[in-house]
Amino acid sequence: MMAGVVLRRTLGISTGGQVDDAVEDLRPSLFVAMPYGTKHDPTGRTRIDFDRIYREAIVPAAQDARVDAVRADEDRGGGLVHLTMFERLLLAEVVIADVTLASPNVMYELGIRHATRPRATILTFAHVGQLPFDISPMRAIPYHLSPTGAPTTSGLRQLRQELTTRLQAALEDRLSPDSPLFQLIADYPGVSLPHDATEAFQRRTRALITLSREIRDAGGSADKPAAVVKLRELELHLGGPIGAPTEVLLDLLLSYRDLEAYDDMVRLCSSLPPGLSEHPTVQQQFAFALNRRKDIGDDDRAERVLLDLIDAHGASPETYGLLGRVYKDRYTSLSGERAEAALDDAIQAYRSGFEADPRDYYPGLNAVTLLLLKATAESWRIAREELSPVVAFAIARRGGAQSRDYWDVAAALELAVINQDRAVSSRAAARLLNLGPTSWQLKTTANNLHLLVTAFENHLGAAPEWLPALTAFLEYRTT
Repeated sequence: MMAGVVLRRTLGISTGGQVDDAVEDLRPSLFVAMPYGTKHDPTGRTRIDFDRIYREAIVPAAQDARVDAVRADEDRGGGLVHLTMFERLLLAEVVIADVTLASPNVMYELGIRHATRPRATILTFAHVGQLPFDISPMRAIPYHLSPTGAPTTSGLRQLRQELTTRLQAALEDRLSPDSPLFQLIADYPGVSLPHDATEAFQRRTRALITLSREIRDAGGSADKPAAVVKLRELELHLGGPIGAPTEVLLDLLLSYRDLEAYDDMVRLCSSLPPGLSEHPTVQQQFAFALNRRKDIGDDDRAERVLLDLIDAHGASPETYGLLGRVYKDRYTSLSGERAEAALDDAIQAYRSGFEADPRDYYPGLNAVTLLLLKATAESWRIAREELSPVVAFAIARRGGAQSRDYWDVAAALELAVINQDRAVSSRAAARLLNLGPTSWQLKTTANNLHLLVTAFENHLGAAPEWLPALTAFLEYRTT
């Protein structure tokens, strides 16, 4: 296919009509492994707009070389990230990898490509530091940034030109081997799929992507009872969890979660193969479902699952955050000294989660809320003077109220309420609704605002006059 396109381009042959259209559909493919969005550079001082680099340098270079470009985050195919990623890395004629951040995802994808293809892997990076040691001897195309981290116009233009030249050389098979394995190991076979195996792989990929998309669409349905029935039918279509692709099962689990089908979450987690059921992410979702289902004994089971996770895998913001939620719910269901003990447990769990990684604002924000709820002079001092500024910085790093992620905006809303900033709170609440949240997400935020109402009443005698109405408004949107 590639040789035919190159030959027709070289000779200037055009057959016209449907034949030309068909050839256009068979153009060589370019897979781009790179960070997306805006990310800090390795020094932490500069934020790099990788989306602009992709749009204004890589995509135009692909158009100049007449190849079809797709970036990893555009190729999620309904959640099957790894499956479509493997397909692209194995079958794409050319791969571009931006190694600026030494992102684990990009480096993993680069390793797979180097293990399977001898050449046509092009490295690029922002000229803000040195390449990681293991790949520093490899030829890479640098591009330049302004002091603020924005790609310069001249830098984008130069990167486009150099990428176009390298892409054309790759398509015409004029590049030397760039994979260290192929360079160092004589007669290294790599991976060369026979035509029938390639077709079978692609058919299976497309079928699984379609199934995964149906699962995710059902999870976003407004008609929850019908959507749960649909998910159960799709689960039966898988033929059971044994042998089913991991990512499809995770899509199914998270879609049940979005529909608040906690019985189904618990059942699915309990039926997964041992290697998957014991994975920390699955165990976290299992504990989440138990805590939300609230059958007899679920509270203690969720606590045990999370404590075992901490013992086995160490502290993490996610695990401690879920444990804090278990204790927080226990606090709201109890009274007297038992409630106070549960509140202290929740504060400690959330603080431990925030200390495990201060970049993750979620446990830190909950610790602030519960310290305010404790309503002592010391707890208010710790919350407002020690924790709140660090949490605010972590939220701002994620985009705050301007983020496209529900939880980032919800965190900005809660922090604005804590600071009694009505204008920012109102704007953040409006943005939340524009993000199309699920009802359980809005319920969680409304419950947190209820706690803040109580905290203000306990410590100051009254909540800001506008806060109960804002809380009621979010609650109304969950029905």
